[in-house]
Amino acid sequence: MSSISEYLRTRGLSLDPVEVDTDPIMESEQLINEAGELWEGKKNLITMVLQARINAIAKQILEKAQPEEVLVLRQSLVELGAIVTDFEKYKGESLRRKAATSNEDNTLSAEPVQPEEGKEGSL
Repeated sequence: MSSISEYLRTRGLSLDPVEVDTDPIMESEQLINEAGELWEGKKNLITMVLQARINAIAKQILEKAQPEEVLVLRQSLVELGAIVTDFEKYKGESLRRKAATSNEDNTLSAEPVQPEEGKEGSL
């Protein structure tokens, strides 16, 4: 039997103790934008994929799971739901960063207003 690390690696995922405290998406402007756009454009599809997995686990809980397996399977359901929260977080962060960049651009591009001649100091 292979280890969980090997199992994840065969699926393009990793279980690296050095990286468990990092979120590579939050560290990359491009990835945050891509995740936000993906969620905005494909939210229904992503939700349906997660729901299909949730249904399969729920069926397993109801039909096959041994009592000692139920807690682990329930935690799996919670973690799948957390993926939606993650996408919402990335979308929100993407919007926040875009707004901050837009505000910076507006501040930098605004030219100082010069008072008209003969009207200095008055509004």
